Amino acid sequence: MSEGLIVVGVDGSAESLAALRFAAVDARLRGAPLQVVHVWQDTDHAAHGRFVPPGESAKARADAAWYDILRAVVDITPDVEVISEHVAGYAPSVLLKASEGAALLVVGSRGLGGWAGLTLGSVSLHCITQSACPVAVIRAPATTRDSSD
Repeated sequence: MSEGLIVVGVDGSAESLAALRFAAVDARLRGAPLQVVHVWQDTDHAAHGRFVPPGESAKARADAAWYDILRAVVDITPDVEVISEHVAGYAPSVLLKASEGAALLVVGSRGLGGWAGLTLGSVSLHCITQSACPVAVIRAPATTRDSSD
């Protein structure tokens, strides 16, 4: 018996992969489909702690990250129905839209942004303050996070 859609935001960070594992277990227990959402911005800049090397597009970089994430999805969710979404946009808006009517939205406590010392990132903060469904914010085990945390 399915108990609603589980939506998880991923960006390839240790935090988002921990969120993916959590969401996969929850989806499996509920018998629910899992929607894996990867949002990328068409411009990268210092405020996000990312630069696009000369000659490389933001889309090409995002696509490469998405392929790595898909490999993780296959490894983590072999027995869960997965819906995948890889889109350009503003992550909080895309995740909030994807989670409309969902049973749960799962995000990492912070992602690949440039403010490494933050415990809670801007995307997770937007999600917990504006989501219409419950939100789980997952922190990766200390051994997989940056030493700057």
